Amino acid sequence: MESLVNTHEWRAVVKRLLKSEMEAHGVKYRGLSEGLKERFGIIQTEENLRQKIAKGTLGTQLFLQLILVIGVDSIKASQIKMIYDNVK
Repeated sequence: MESLVNTHEWRAVVKRLLKSEMEAHGVKYRGLSEGLKERFGIIQTEENLRQKIAKGTLGTQLFLQLILVIGVDSIKASQIKMIYDNVK
């Protein structure tokens, strides 16, 4: 049985949210990898990030670090709800 907090739907929300913000800010996986290293000293390959984002399986700390590297100013609850409603 899948946990209520780690469901297919929520992994899809994470994936779609990150990919939409990457596109909106013109950030590619290479930029994420380089940004993580420059800003936080974190080593993540482009391929590793691609896989984690595609699966929607990344820790909260990495999620927040990626949001900062991408340059996201804010995420609205309505944006998350819209994505969630589209995947369930």
